[in-house]
Amino acid sequence: MEDIKKVYKLGKIIGKGKFGCVRMAYHYSNPTKKLAIKSIFRDAIEDSIHLVELEHDIMMDVDHPNIVKVHETYMDKFYFHFVMEYCEGGDLFERI
Repeated sequence: MEDIKKVYKLGKIIGKGKFGCVRMAYHYSNPTKKLAIKSIFRDAIEDSIHLVELEHDIMMDVDHPNIVKVHETYMDKFYFHFVMEYCEGGDLFERI
């Protein structure tokens, strides 16, 4: 397991949910490209890990211009991390 903080610079929280949060981030090798990292607390989903695995599998397979692209995933002692493209414009629920 590679430490995500050695690969990505994590920034401010841009969204929160019941099981984790989404942060702004960038890859150390390309600090001008904004990314989003969704971190899900493992203990909070202990009984539903299969749902996170299913989300991972679906998101890695989907390739459509209207769906956020997941680039890679990391797992550490406490979190599952999804490295995703960053979409500007705020939270969908704020717009609705």
